[in-house]
Amino acid sequence: MTRWRLAPCAWTDEGDSVIAVSLRAPLQNPLRLEGTAMICWAAFAQFEEGVGATDLARTILGDWDSEPPAEIVRGIAEFLDRLVDAGIAVTETQN
Repeated sequence: MTRWRLAPCAWTDEGDSVIAVSLRAPLQNPLRLEGTAMICWAAFAQFEEGVGATDLARTILGDWDSEPPAEIVRGIAEFLDRLVDAGIAVTETQN
């Protein structure tokens, strides 16, 4: 199972967006997160030890009686991979 966690980064909440930048690659362009991405970020940033896409989907959706729809989990995984590409998150594989 893949889990994502924050990499060393800095971010600021601008009210209607979050701007994040990797501390390992500070010359890389900052990433601006707005709308749904900002909601996903707020949930993701709470998990200091990392989180899987399904568990993050459950956190974002709130009370969910069954597994979150696969398309939502895929979308969240794509969002998290975008954070990895920007140097703001890292992945870990657990068995």
